[in-house]
Amino acid sequence: MNKSLDIVILSVPITNPVPAVAPVLLSACLNEKGVTAKGVDFSVEFYKIFSKKYYWNDVQSLFTMGHLKEKTLPRRAVIDFLKFNKKFLLELKKDYNPAAIGLSIFTTISVNYSYILSYSIRKYLPSVKIIMGGKGVELKDATTQKLHAENFYNNGLADLIVLGDCEHVIADVFKNDTYGIYISPEQTVEDLDARPLPKWDEYDLNQYKEIKNVLLEKPYMVVNSSKGCIRKCTFCDVQEFWPNYIYRSPEKVAEEIITAYKKTEIDKFVFSDNLMNGSVTNYRKLNEILSKEIPNTIEYGGYAIFRNKKYMPAEDFELAKRAGCGWWSIGVESGSEKVRFDMGKKITDEDLNWSIDNLLKNKIRQKWLMIVGYPTETEQDFLLTLELMKKYADYASTGLIEISCNGTFMALMNSPIMKNTDYGLINNPQSDKFWTSTKYPNNTFPIRADRWRRFIKLQTELGYDWNKVIDINRQTDEIDILEKIYFENINNNEIKTKIIPIIEI
Repeated sequence: MNKSLDIVILSVPITNPVPAVAPVLLSACLNEKGVTAKGVDFSVEFYKIFSKKYYWNDVQSLFTMGHLKEKTLPRRAVIDFLKFNKKFLLELKKDYNPAAIGLSIFTTISVNYSYILSYSIRKYLPSVKIIMGGKGVELKDATTQKLHAENFYNNGLADLIVLGDCEHVIADVFKNDTYGIYISPEQTVEDLDARPLPKWDEYDLNQYKEIKNVLLEKPYMVVNSSKGCIRKCTFCDVQEFWPNYIYRSPEKVAEEIITAYKKTEIDKFVFSDNLMNGSVTNYRKLNEILSKEIPNTIEYGGYAIFRNKKYMPAEDFELAKRAGCGWWSIGVESGSEKVRFDMGKKITDEDLNWSIDNLLKNKIRQKWLMIVGYPTETEQDFLLTLELMKKYADYASTGLIEISCNGTFMALMNSPIMKNTDYGLINNPQSDKFWTSTKYPNNTFPIRADRWRRFIKLQTELGYDWNKVIDINRQTDEIDILEKIYFENINNNEIKTKIIPIIEI
């Protein structure tokens, strides 16, 4: 047996088969403060085994849509999961004998498997302390209306749950042997600049290259330059987690990228920021450093926002291209300027066209993120969205513009729109997509679903690529299921709550 470690941090399935940053970033933070730790990408180990199983599509759909699927997880899958967990955990004990196991629950999609994994840890490693964190546990369970963190802790499936970003406090929290639900203090700019580089050498990065998946053309590394967002979009819950927008120094971000490239020879980087150009001056400085030190060498991309020509002149797009910018993922949301302003996007048609044209000119790929069925959206607004796709249809076949529309508009419980009485929104516990509005009563779910299908039909006819990160077949399946539930459960214009179990053994 190797030397015992204080803690092993695992990524929890299911996530896309790309390097999970949280385990290796947190292990770096812990080791820097004298806590022996190691990050393990458990999610990719899970993916390599189970993505080949006959029930894989059912697993993905159930974990993604939860109780909306009118079927349970196959018994064979549950048995296989438990066997897989047992083998993995016993090997983990043999190799590292950890005093604690940390579970990084990236999104709500990983919540369901966390229950299975926590159960396995309790059974096979009963003396090990279970620590949880990640945005997945910070959201509410639709059926209990409690935070997932509360459900885990109250059911004895975790000893410590950390809410909020914790790189700056995780070592102290661990050393103090903290238990319960711990709320991490908000990070500062100094905290971001002080954190160490992720310990990417803890992963075999070649394994990602061997995975045959359309989502992963080549291995990449994740980098983060900021927390929060400069916008306060009505539909987004980012401000609930990061009330303030803060950012790292561009010099440190550039150092992280350049060091990682020279050490690993991996030349693709993905920004995990909500907006990588939230601070235009910082984004410009980062590109200046990269274009000077390693010009036209790497490729990077991430979420960005359209800016007008005053703040991002043509030269900024040219500089970004030399620095290695390969793509922007952009919340275009709607072809209607009015709807975008209702959303709080504050993007004029002029701003939109300026950025699109300059990105095209510099052959920087665009991944448009669209929304169909925003509460104030009228049929005329929707037609403007279709016109926007037609306007740039000549670029569809070039691959320079990809589009994704992730189902119909979803009213998140933590988003500003649910707190704004002007919209008159009433949510339904069965699905965040079944909302109704007293102010916009004609914008019903069937109308929204119909618009989504028309959107997808036109997108296909024009030849736009579907954003590869989103599985269109799964989205279509979800719309079909939601529509079926909607029509089967309507009574006096209200949708009955009908809870369907996710897992039965």
